[in-house]
Amino acid sequence: MIQPVAQATSTEPVAEDGVVSFVVEYRSDLNGGLQEGFWISEFGVFARDGEEEILLYYATLGDFPQHVMAYKQNGAIDVRRYPVSIAISDEVEVVIAYPALSFMTAEEVRRFLTINLLPEFLLDMEDLIKKHNEDENAHPKLKTLLDADLKARIERLENALYYDIKENPFLVTFETLNGITLTKGVWNKNKKCLEC
Repeated sequence: MIQPVAQATSTEPVAEDGVVSFVVEYRSDLNGGLQEGFWISEFGVFARDGEEEILLYYATLGDFPQHVMAYKQNGAIDVRRYPVSIAISDEVEVVIAYPALSFMTAEEVRRFLTINLLPEFLLDMEDLIKKHNEDENAHPKLKTLLDADLKARIERLENALYYDIKENPFLVTFETLNGITLTKGVWNKNKKCLEC
């Protein structure tokens, strides 16, 4: 088995005319209950020879794996049944052949991915980047910092153009008067300025 996940059970085998038949049954409540759902893509039938287990039968669901849901107490039990028939004979010659087209070298896989999947992946990435760049809420913290910096730069330009403030390297605002003793004028809290 490629990746064993859980054990199943079966009906009692029935032998007739050299064929043993039974039903393999997987239930999500077996062995304490299935903790996480999984996809059944294959199963095997094993025979015990003393302490040793021998794989007698292998089945694959190919391109149609079946999803089994996790077991929930007092909930529905997910049951899967697969009928199996095994012919018994001493004259059977077994030949296992794998067509060469089913194998790929690492270089062939790399070439296949580069030619077939990479362009599609790059197109998807371009689309995601475009959506990200057009999203006004993509980087809210960065936008706030840039807005504050831009506002400060505009205020410095206005001071230089309209108020002829060119020599002063610092900026004083009157949002609060903490630590300041006012001897002249009135603090206009709403306008954040001193009025003389």
